[in-house]
Amino acid sequence: MQYASVLKNSTFLSNINLKYTSSKPILLPNYRRFQLMRFSIEQINNSSSLLPDISLGYEMFDHCSDTQNFPGIFNLISVNRLILPWAEPHKQQTNDSDVSKVIAVVGPFTSTQALTVAPFLMTDLIPMVNYGSSSSVFSEKAKFPSFLRTVHPNKDIMEVIVSILLHFNWHWVTFLYSDDDYGNDGVATFRKMIKDTKICLAYSKGVNDNTSYYQIFNQIEALKIHVIVAFAPKLPAEALIMSAIQLNFTQKVWIAGDAWSLNERLPKEEGIQNIGTVLGVSQPVVTIPGFSDFIYSTKCQTSSENLQKPRFCNQVFNCSSYSAEEILSVDPSFSFPVYSAVYAMAHALHNTLQCGDGQCNGNSTVYPHMVLAELKKSNFTLLNQSIEFDEHGDPKYGSYSFVFWNHSGDAEEIGFYKFHPSINFFINDSKIQWFTNGEVPTSLCSKECSEGYVKEQNGIHQCCFTCKICANGTYINSTEDPYKCIRCKETEWSAEGSTSCNLRSVEYIPFTDSGAILIMFGSVALEGLTLAMSALFAINYNTPVVRSAGGLMCFLILGCLTLCSLSVFFYFVCLACFVVRSFQIVSIFKMAAKFPKLYSWWMKYHGQWLIITVAFVSQAFLLLIVYLYSPPKPYNETVWNPKEIILSCESIFLPFSGSAILIVFLGSLCFIFSYMGKDLPKNYNEAKAITFCLLLLILTWIIFATIQVSKPLMEKKRRARINKCLDQLKCLMENYYSSSIRKRKLEKADILELTVKHLRNLQKIQNCTAPSASDFSDYQMGFRSCMANVNQYLMMADNLNGNDNLMLSQLPSRLCRSRPREEVFSTMDSDQGQAEARDEASRFLSSATKPEERKTFTWKALKTHSTSVSPLLPRKDSQQLQATKQANSVQAPKPNLHENSSGNKTCHSTSHTNETANTQGNVWRPW
Repeated sequence: MQYASVLKNSTFLSNINLKYTSSKPILLPNYRRFQLMRFSIEQINNSSSLLPDISLGYEMFDHCSDTQNFPGIFNLISVNRLILPWAEPHKQQTNDSDVSKVIAVVGPFTSTQALTVAPFLMTDLIPMVNYGSSSSVFSEKAKFPSFLRTVHPNKDIMEVIVSILLHFNWHWVTFLYSDDDYGNDGVATFRKMIKDTKICLAYSKGVNDNTSYYQIFNQIEALKIHVIVAFAPKLPAEALIMSAIQLNFTQKVWIAGDAWSLNERLPKEEGIQNIGTVLGVSQPVVTIPGFSDFIYSTKCQTSSENLQKPRFCNQVFNCSSYSAEEILSVDPSFSFPVYSAVYAMAHALHNTLQCGDGQCNGNSTVYPHMVLAELKKSNFTLLNQSIEFDEHGDPKYGSYSFVFWNHSGDAEEIGFYKFHPSINFFINDSKIQWFTNGEVPTSLCSKECSEGYVKEQNGIHQCCFTCKICANGTYINSTEDPYKCIRCKETEWSAEGSTSCNLRSVEYIPFTDSGAILIMFGSVALEGLTLAMSALFAINYNTPVVRSAGGLMCFLILGCLTLCSLSVFFYFVCLACFVVRSFQIVSIFKMAAKFPKLYSWWMKYHGQWLIITVAFVSQAFLLLIVYLYSPPKPYNETVWNPKEIILSCESIFLPFSGSAILIVFLGSLCFIFSYMGKDLPKNYNEAKAITFCLLLLILTWIIFATIQVSKPLMEKKRRARINKCLDQLKCLMENYYSSSIRKRKLEKADILELTVKHLRNLQKIQNCTAPSASDFSDYQMGFRSCMANVNQYLMMADNLNGNDNLMLSQLPSRLCRSRPREEVFSTMDSDQGQAEARDEASRFLSSATKPEERKTFTWKALKTHSTSVSPLLPRKDSQQLQATKQANSVQAPKPNLHENSSGNKTCHSTSHTNETANTQGNVWRPW
């Protein structure tokens, strides 16, 4: 086999933690993976369909040894002990010895180790099939073109962890990671994953050998975090969990990464249940057929055998002390990635050598880049799993399992997360034994807001917020943006705390409404009356009555009255006619006699029509300017009734001010002229009628102007009252602030908020000063227990003299005298029994000599008079309580408004001092 020297040197870099001494124990999970690699190669060599007549070999390097790290890599990529660039593919080496002895590399396990080895292999496009390095940097083909892996990258496991957090609504979490390339990439990927979710990373910390777990746990407790994601290799994770057990860090949910979720030792540690509930994301445990038999059949060789032969790994690692059961029982994770990595390399070599029909093409030289090209095109089935790689060299197959550390010390599978052909996520919640007695623990910075409340973020974390109800006219859409109240459209309305808007109903007066019918009937009647009057005047136009009433002017007045509801212009022309008419009445009786020439000029040039024309043109000109530059606009009135739309016309007073002034001027002038004609003969009562009508018109104007002017004045006064009250509150609130806070300017909202806090503190203090019935009952029981202990102690004493016996007999009477007056009167009958009991006690104690007899008698007496003892608590009557409250209110310091917990402080009573003073002369001081 001319290619044996090349093919037997396919390399496996194992993460076995040893030095070059046999006394250092190895890590069994890594040793198990190494044996699985050996089994895979042996299985391939024994296969007749895969690489027929070709035997694969391997060379193992201890990557964990700092002294042999780079020399091992240099030895791999060297040719004749020289490191030279690869020749071009079209150029062939003249000798087989010039060909590099490495075709592909499997491993190493961790991301940090892979980052050390990979750059040396990438320059020569040596395929590197990894089974444990999940750092996202290896997906960058510009930096690592020949890197492939059979384990999912960190972004996939972070996707799984985020799915778990969202499934249980855990939004306030801690992320603890190993302080290396693997952990740093994990936390960076986790931050990206939660960016568009409700999850907040409250605290993150990298751990290493010098980490103070006490400070980490204190910080987590201070932030009230209940869920911890631990993304670290096995050794740092074990140190973390053991520290939590030793420091009594309890009642948390731990989410383990795939590197330690199947740890075989930690679930069986004493006190592991106290730390809380441990969930984990693990590589699926796949049973490798034949691997158990391979382990059992392997014979460990001792170091005493022939040292001239190539030594087997057991000799170097001193693994003869490990049994097959121990090797098979350790953490089985990453078994299938190792198995599939070796098989992927073998299939690529099989295709490179064009193997088929039981033989391979042995007449060509195999270069690593040729194997790499076939590796990228891998597509084969292994243990019912289709092995493929994507364009980044990551697997297009596989899944994750969810495990739970049960109380039996086992990692129980409770669900799965599959990536291909589509994402399939499942967790069996019923299998999880929560530390909260069956209820799913919560981990939130702030509780979710109720319907209709908007979240107002506090600080940098969106999970920390206060809930505020959305005002009228706004609504909250929690799915779209829970941090903003959206204003309803103009045609919609909403009540306070709404989640949607309602369509406003357009309010108008229907034709069937009684008011509308009455208005229409009145309008038609008035229009008909006006038209009838016009017809009557037209028929009798040449009569003196019509001519004296104004003649043609009457038709103008009647026409303007008919059309005055259309525009103020017709109303103005009508008013101008009344002005002329009033002036004519005055001029006939007064101006004609005093100013005959003026009157003749008036009559000759038809002065009345000149005035009407001037007024007509002036008003038309003003209205034309207004309608051209500021025309009235329709608008929807919604202030009066938020649920309805009242169609209105928006008009601004300023553009119409000129027209309004002209109307007021004509009205005043008309009133003056008509009032001047009040002393005319009785037959001429037209002036009086015009005066009365104008008086009503002026009164209407006055009322309208008063209402319009008083609105802003009333609003101004109301605001002045509010500002005055706020200023007073500001002065009061500043008295409770330190000088540093007093320097800043208090806004109105701050003043109101501080007032609310102050009132709440006062309410808490009032609630604290009133003891509850349960507290009083507990105090009663404690007092009774104290009395029983005192009595029992005295009964057990053997050296009581006469005075002691006397004091013992007087104990019930002394306690009775300390009761309130009203209780004494209510128990007069029992006092007589107590007196008899005291006499009996004195006689008995004077005659009793044994402590047992004294004890028996006094215990009986205590049980007999328990009714009289029970009220002997230090209670105060109403006057004493009132005095105590007043003393507390005078001596109590001013509450600090910055401390919301002032109401939670322990309430102290001032009765202790009085009780102590009253008992200074007594022997017994039970309190």
